[in-house]
Amino acid sequence: MTSEHIDGDEGGCTGSAQRSNRHAGHVEAVLSVTTAEDEELRPLIAAQETEVMARYGVHDAGPGLTADTLCLIARVDDRPVGCVALGSLGDGVGEVKRMYVDPSARGHRIGRLLLNGVEELASLSGYRALRLEAGTGQPEALRLYEGAGWSRIECYGYFKNDPTTICYEKAVTRVAGGPDEDLGVDATRHDP
Repeated sequence: MTSEHIDGDEGGCTGSAQRSNRHAGHVEAVLSVTTAEDEELRPLIAAQETEVMARYGVHDAGPGLTADTLCLIARVDDRPVGCVALGSLGDGVGEVKRMYVDPSARGHRIGRLLLNGVEELASLSGYRALRLEAGTGQPEALRLYEGAGWSRIECYGYFKNDPTTICYEKAVTRVAGGPDEDLGVDATRHDP
């Protein structure tokens, strides 16, 4: 990933590339690429699922991640504070899944850092578009997606018939370089 300064946190990806953001509160977040089988990721995923189920009053967070799903972890002072996963919907369309920032780290633009990171990861992985499912119980997430240029689309997927579901899509902007070079991992997918 490339270096980038945003009025927010600081972060980067594994390998030779770094993504940096600074916030007036001097919170520094670093992004690293991993997979869903990463032990450090599991508590974040569990917290995301618990929060979503509580917000919507349901007992099902939807389909989980496969072990090889590419993910980003945001760390502050080496402590995991946020995550996002990049799934595949087929036909060159990726899906943003399980995006989460720990409540103790919110308000420092880590969500924007994760969103920018997964968009770049999708580009490096060969996707032409990204989609995601969110909902009315997550107004801060809706503001983030709309502020980042995501467009509302007809609902799809697991929760498509739930009236609280709101879905988004964004075209993926191609970035120079390949996944091995920029991220330090093989980020190629089987069906972009």
